[in-house]
Amino acid sequence: GTNNDTFRTRGIEGTVLMSDTASRFTINAVTSANADNQTLTPRLAILVDGKVGIGETNPDQLLEIGGDANAAIHIDSTGNAYMYIDMSAANRSAGIAFQTAGTTEWAVGVADSDTTGLGGDEFFIASGSTLPDGTGAKFVINPAGNVGIGTSSPTSTLSIEPPSAISNLETCILDIGGIVADDAVGTKNSIGFGYVSAARPIAPAMIGMET
Repeated sequence: GTNNDTFRTRGIEGTVLMSDTASRFTINAVTSANADNQTLTPRLAILVDGKVGIGETNPDQLLEIGGDANAAIHIDSTGNAYMYIDMSAANRSAGIAFQTAGTTEWAVGVADSDTTGLGGDEFFIASGSTLPDGTGAKFVINPAGNVGIGTSSPTSTLSIEPPSAISNLETCILDIGGIVADDAVGTKNSIGFGYVSAARPIAPAMIGMET
């Protein structure tokens, strides 16, 4: 090296293995065949606590993949291809979190039985929780095959519950067919369930309903 972690190469490109002052073992690329004072391009780092970074020199999880361009995992097989996420017990969750700048927006997975309202066997789609453990579930499927929307404990093949904030006036729990504006009568729904009108009481379910 001609300047700390920089290198001079003559007619060769390659890979440099080194341990740095942070006690990281790194695999680095030298990309030009003939150049002085080349800065290494880190490809893989292993920290003293066992964390591994691919395209990331300071991983904060057991495995972290980073990159300036699109980062992806590709499983390619000439036969079957599988990915397993194995929980150690029912009071453990298995989930995938979708984050923006480190903040979880949505999560999918199998619920933790320690999560309030969940038994630990449901598949869930959730939002509003840091951990993908089923907290904040908006959609669940339990082992019996019951589907819950707005409820984590579906008792029917399909159970739909409105948010607690919904009280009464002209609120639709389930709308099929969309809405059509009508200048004369206001708004029509082809099929609407769970409506209450401020102007007049109406049935819980109506076809061709007007509000």
